[in-house]
Amino acid sequence: MNRQPFCSAPRRWPPRLSRRWIRLWRPLRLWQQHYRQRVVHVEIHGQDHLRRALRDGCGILITPNHPSHADSYLLYEAADRIGSLFYFMTAWQVFAMSPWWERLSLQHHGCFSVDRDGSDLEALRTAVDLLVGAPEPLVIFPEGDVYHQNDRVTVFREGAARIALKAARRGRRPIVCMPCALRLWYVTDPTGQLEDLMARLERRLGRRPRPDRPLHRRIARFAHTVLVLLELERDLPVADGDFTQRLHALQEAILHPLERHYGVTPAGSIPQRVNTVRRKVIRAMERPETTAGGRRVGQRHLDELFRVIQLFSYPGDYVDERASIERIAETLDKLEEDVLEAPTAAIRGVRHGGVWFGEPITVRPVASAAEERAEAHRLTTQLQHRVQELLDATARRRSPARVPSPENADERPHARLRRGTVDAR
Repeated sequence: MNRQPFCSAPRRWPPRLSRRWIRLWRPLRLWQQHYRQRVVHVEIHGQDHLRRALRDGCGILITPNHPSHADSYLLYEAADRIGSLFYFMTAWQVFAMSPWWERLSLQHHGCFSVDRDGSDLEALRTAVDLLVGAPEPLVIFPEGDVYHQNDRVTVFREGAARIALKAARRGRRPIVCMPCALRLWYVTDPTGQLEDLMARLERRLGRRPRPDRPLHRRIARFAHTVLVLLELERDLPVADGDFTQRLHALQEAILHPLERHYGVTPAGSIPQRVNTVRRKVIRAMERPETTAGGRRVGQRHLDELFRVIQLFSYPGDYVDERASIERIAETLDKLEEDVLEAPTAAIRGVRHGGVWFGEPITVRPVASAAEERAEAHRLTTQLQHRVQELLDATARRRSPARVPSPENADERPHARLRRGTVDAR
């Protein structure tokens, strides 16, 4: 996963949505999409759902999955074709880590910053005001981070649903949440470059590359080695049990002592628990009386929390369940960022992308804070399931290529991936 600064946001970046500026930025944006992200074509499906909600004058919250760093480009393209503009709630780190001209481009495309680790009331007010009064939809990624998983939704956080409920309570117009699935697939064969990356990873751990073995088996062997090293690093018993259970046990072994140290009662998913502790760490580090030594301890704790999220981002059975080229590449992308510490994973093949809009869900206004908490949980769960259903439907239609297998030449991806085309059987 991408490393980024964790602290209070140094400033706020408001939206400066401009149709004129979007037209002027479009050539550069398409160049970045084609040559940085290597996405040369985007399909849009279900746009009638969005057009109908726009025509009905609804406040629209779009809630996509977040599988890649190309997601915003897919949604920009969808907005262009539908003839609308979108607003985007964007982590402040995206602005802070971008050059000035990219920050300006983000703002002109409707992006505004949010501090996910603090109580960012200004960003919350902006989001609610947009849903209540703006003609353009608002996009929030409920997963919160890029998890490099085309086929699976990672647990949604409840912030997006709470924003929709607050807008609905104002009662000025109907508010709808629109499930949205994003997917990328290869149309040229990245196998050779993926094998080169796998060899680099194996050498990093002092292991001999095994090009005679299928990539998915090499990944499993590599992942087991990394897990053993992490268990030994924390004096945990090296077990022979289920890999996913061991991953979860390691996350708990890192996270639970930090929760105890900062007086946090464990509640919610791993990302929610990490966010709760991270807020406590940042507040402690930024107190005026905190010494340099205290800040070093806090930074070490932030690094540990980031390690928990890294571990959480690996489901454990993602490649074993279906060894498609996309799943292989996504897993190696994460390992490139996590083990080789690349700022962001390289793109190793030409890709197509798809955007699928689902049936909108009307947000029911509630009267009390207790009802809002319960309804936010229910709505979040419903949105997560709807997005997963959209992904499952697109996966069945796509029928991704399988991972190359030296034992069976017919399984090599180039049998189904050809010069910029895909066999959509």
